[in-house]
Amino acid sequence: MSEPTWNPGRRRAGLLAGLGRDLGLVLPGLFVSLIAFVVLLTIAVVGISTAIIWIGVVVLPLALLLAGWFAGVSRSRVRAWGAVLPEPEYAPARPGLRGWVRTMADPRRWLDLAFEVLIAFPLRVTTWALTMTWIGVALGGLTWPLWAHFIPGERDSGIRWILAALPDGWVSDSFAASLTAEYLWMVGLGLVALLTLPLVARMCAGIDAAATRAALGGGPGTDPREWNGGGAR
Repeated sequence: MSEPTWNPGRRRAGLLAGLGRDLGLVLPGLFVSLIAFVVLLTIAVVGISTAIIWIGVVVLPLALLLAGWFAGVSRSRVRAWGAVLPEPEYAPARPGLRGWVRTMADPRRWLDLAFEVLIAFPLRVTTWALTMTWIGVALGGLTWPLWAHFIPGERDSGIRWILAALPDGWVSDSFAASLTAEYLWMVGLGLVALLTLPLVARMCAGIDAAATRAALGGGPGTDPREWNGGGAR
């Protein structure tokens, strides 16, 4: 049997086909994490600051239970993207006030809280910003000739300084300062961003899924090849 060979064309097709799925994980992730960060951090701070007068002992379990719910949302989103994520094991719920307080003894829920507040939010801000930058450069660059002349004042795309740094005689001064050079430069940037967007989106989605999988599921011995369509192929 012959050894399998890497097929770059097939990989590019897979990236393009999965672009919508990757964007579906990355772009809404910021807003989900923003809500989780604000809600969980507020309740956790109130609970910790009032623990000395025992009010926090009642408030903190609420933060942990909500953290488990937000962690469940993160797991569902990563599964929808295509990663295998086993369900975690939580301590069984107990009735009454004593059972409510004993929620704080479950380390799994503390891990959920730490992930949603300390890891997921800054991570998803970064992946969202990087992806949106690529989308903005692609859309802005490709449509630059249509709307650039509406920008008030003197605009500077930077191309004249780049062309001026070239050796004498390579590019004329009139072309370096022309609209043609500016349009070619901006459209070229937009085209490069558009062509590399699937790769950037896959990278950002893969980082999000890997972090979620490491913190919220997948214990020791889980084979990364079990991923069924997201970043593993």
